[in-house]
Amino acid sequence: AHTSAGDESVRVLRADNAAGRDRGANLPGPAESVRVLRADDAAGGARGTDGAAGAESVRVLRADGAARRDLGTRLSGRDQPQAPAWQYRVNASWKLSTNLMASIETTGRDAFYLSDRHDLQSPKAEMLNANILWANGAWSLNVWGRNLSDELTVTRGFGTFGNDPRKEYALEPYYQFGEPRTVGATVSYRFGE
Repeated sequence: AHTSAGDESVRVLRADNAAGRDRGANLPGPAESVRVLRADDAAGGARGTDGAAGAESVRVLRADGAARRDLGTRLSGRDQPQAPAWQYRVNASWKLSTNLMASIETTGRDAFYLSDRHDLQSPKAEMLNANILWANGAWSLNVWGRNLSDELTVTRGFGTFGNDPRKEYALEPYYQFGEPRTVGATVSYRFGE
């Protein structure tokens, strides 16, 4: 199912921590919620940055319902950030003997927007994971591998992040990557057996 960032069912609420203010915390003013308004909204017709009625926009509302300012961001027809259109996980396990098991798994997801503040996207990703488990009484040994194909995955991204003095702090994308190929072994002992 396609979920648009302009979907009115989406709500974001930011609220002050009143108790924290008593302890010297410096928090912003009244609680605000972000709500997508449409021209047919009962609260009044939304207008985009060009002032045209019927244009979708994001409007920040204070707790009392009054509009603080129109951000004018058009998100009509765009997918939600951090929400791939599809994801899958397929796993197969085999019992090789009384004490030995093996499994293999593939996972995947579609590309997705990293934020509603910019147009950077995480690319589509597919990963392969596997493990072999030996168990005998209270002891077990699990040899495992994640992202065995060493797929480069992007988990977070910032579109306008200037933090490199070598480039005179020019605004450029910044990405946080997922785990590379990782292999390991886990030895376990269950007490009381």
